[in-house]
Amino acid sequence: MAGIFKILAIMVGAVVGWFVMISSWTINIMCFGTAFIGAVLFFHGLGSFAGGFPNMAITSLDETDFDPIFLAYVCGIIFFTIGGGAIQKRRVVGNQDDYERDTAESAKN
Repeated sequence: MAGIFKILAIMVGAVVGWFVMISSWTINIMCFGTAFIGAVLFFHGLGSFAGGFPNMAITSLDETDFDPIFLAYVCGIIFFTIGGGAIQKRRVVGNQDDYERDTAESAKN
């Protein structure tokens, strides 16, 4: 079963990499990528206090059972990623001129 997840992760990474190459998708990748990272870190911190979130460090390669609480964390990560990415994108699109100016200035440096 773990082999299927590896292949799925490789395919998802390839599709994301292809979309990164398209310049019109750069804003989407940045907004939803940072929203995903923030959501994972938020729920990992919440799971540290509330419990049920597995350790992110690989301690062994043994198979572990999924806890139903972890499934709730995954649903929360998905929800927060979509919500956070949409909010960031709305703010970036509203300030499109500022965004393009800032990215052009950072590319020069």
